[in-house]
Amino acid sequence: AQASKATWLPVEKEYKSKHVAYVIVEPNCFYCKRLYIQLMPFIKEKSVAVRWIVTAVLQPSSEEKAAVLLQAKDPLKALHSVYFQHLELHVDAVLPATKDVLTKNNKLLTDYQLGVPAIIYKSVNQSYKVLLGVPSYESMQLAILDMQGEFDDN
Repeated sequence: AQASKATWLPVEKEYKSKHVAYVIVEPNCFYCKRLYIQLMPFIKEKSVAVRWIVTAVLQPSSEEKAAVLLQAKDPLKALHSVYFQHLELHVDAVLPATKDVLTKNNKLLTDYQLGVPAIIYKSVNQSYKVLLGVPSYESMQLAILDMQGEFDDN
């Protein structure tokens, strides 16, 4: 349940869903962009609440691009701009607090030997499951039905 302790983008306060996914992404990750686009219909219909965990591990520009998301006034709009509209956004400086968040989020990848994108969730049988890459639409539907709420911190 380490994913529940990571810092995620506060983008879905407007609703709750009994299906919760922690999705680890990287701004320079092509497959993360594909996963974002694939998840949007499920998010819009409120089938799943996504906790976007941003990392910076693929390229030298990753830290600044991740900071754009983490330091944005509207993180969802920034995420959409980067992943859907393919805009290049910039920040004046990567704040020390943002660097700390990225260090912690990046550690999640290395501690569990994960790549990006990764979807982590608690299943109906209370086990934790990980999906790596971009699952098919049908596999994503089945996974969402298997997802439960927030992780227990115990």
